[in-house]
Amino acid sequence: MPKMMKTCCHTYMKVQVARLGILTIYYQMESRSYPGCSKYSKLSFLVKFYHIKCMYGVSDKAMTMILDLLRDAFEQAKLPKTVYEVRKTIRKLGIECTKIDTCPNDCMLYRGDDENLTRCKRFGYSRWKQKIKKGSIVRLNVPVKRNGKPIAAKTLRYFPLIPRLQRLFMCSKTSTDVLWHKEARNNYGLLRHPRDAEAWKKFDAKYTNFSKDLRNVLLALASDGFNSLGNMSTKYSIWPVILIPYNLPPWLCMKHTSFILSTLIPGPKMLGNDIDVYLKPLNALPSLVSNVIAILSSFFQELCGKAINPMQLADLQNHVVQTLCQMEMIFPPSFFTVMVHFTMHLVDEVTLGGPVHYRWMYPIERYLGRLKQYVRNKAQPKGSIAEGYLSEEILTFCSRYLDKINTRINQPGRVDDQPVVVTHNSGETMFPAIGKALGDVSHFELTRMEKHEAHSHVLVNCDAVVPFVE
Repeated sequence: MPKMMKTCCHTYMKVQVARLGILTIYYQMESRSYPGCSKYSKLSFLVKFYHIKCMYGVSDKAMTMILDLLRDAFEQAKLPKTVYEVRKTIRKLGIECTKIDTCPNDCMLYRGDDENLTRCKRFGYSRWKQKIKKGSIVRLNVPVKRNGKPIAAKTLRYFPLIPRLQRLFMCSKTSTDVLWHKEARNNYGLLRHPRDAEAWKKFDAKYTNFSKDLRNVLLALASDGFNSLGNMSTKYSIWPVILIPYNLPPWLCMKHTSFILSTLIPGPKMLGNDIDVYLKPLNALPSLVSNVIAILSSFFQELCGKAINPMQLADLQNHVVQTLCQMEMIFPPSFFTVMVHFTMHLVDEVTLGGPVHYRWMYPIERYLGRLKQYVRNKAQPKGSIAEGYLSEEILTFCSRYLDKINTRINQPGRVDDQPVVVTHNSGETMFPAIGKALGDVSHFELTRMEKHEAHSHVLVNCDAVVPFVE
């Protein structure tokens, strides 16, 4: 069959499969969970059911038993028999991933014109997983097969980016957030987002055709390896490549629900964690050492704030230079490695890139821990991560439309830094309407000294008192 005809047939089959999936979803939307039900369609019930499973990490077996109980209690309800059937329905709402075979030596990808090759073009490594043929006098390597097909030695999982970005603009719940970087104003002149930094401004000035279109997306890329099997003595690692849309506002940008998993790279084997670690008893540090460490800690505390005043960056630079000079008089020369010297350039990084927390790896490390939780089948860790991510991705999208249920979108965050629109009053400068109260309410009487300190604080920080002070 000619190559063009094979391509046309393949495209036609994909279109037919897509149409069949859409018709199935439409039927699920229209059909009721049971005769006379007006609250839940079959699809809405399955979405909420599977959402609870993914959010709280309930096992497939437990959810299947719950389905059995519901079918037994409500005989007329149209419920699937297993979680596998639920997953097949839910996955039709999402965007699939693509598997691409790779060379075991990381030389090439078997795609495009090289899709049908069986050996690496550079070093001749076999594309397939090999095993030694038993009973042969000569050492023969034969491909490992499953269902009559050879198994690839290494497989890259790619999650298409463009349809995921398109979905951000198509969804009414996220379409306004994606335009925040252009439409929102920085009224206080603080560095709260990468768009307030010099690198973003220089990029917009250099590429005006790109920056003038509000719909263009700026992405940050992060990657790190982790042991997906949960056993540090096992020599295996996976390297996910994660994209972060910087168009989103600060209170959404660095949450894991906004991350886009781009690729899952099967990394090299890692050395086992076989080094014994001995903890020695600590002694109290001398006052001279503890003071300079406290000064350095205060520098990092100011540098890593959620919002930074650009006018204070020069003072921060002088702060860290003087601190390092004090450390040179205390610690030996061997202490001053390149990492210690690197602290002198952190202020410049903030000037160029904006607040630190948009580029550090803490949320990525937490996200890697979340990806590790997806591994249920240790024989196929990459497949488990891909399946878990695709399920959670579509359920995160669907949960934006769920009401009266706890979801990852509406649950309160650990830190509430989203600004609240309030009527302007004279006390806003002292008590800004950002954050949330923690703990129980308690009442106590102020001492005379505490009342004097509170009075002084009002005189110094309240704008309404300034005219009287002057």
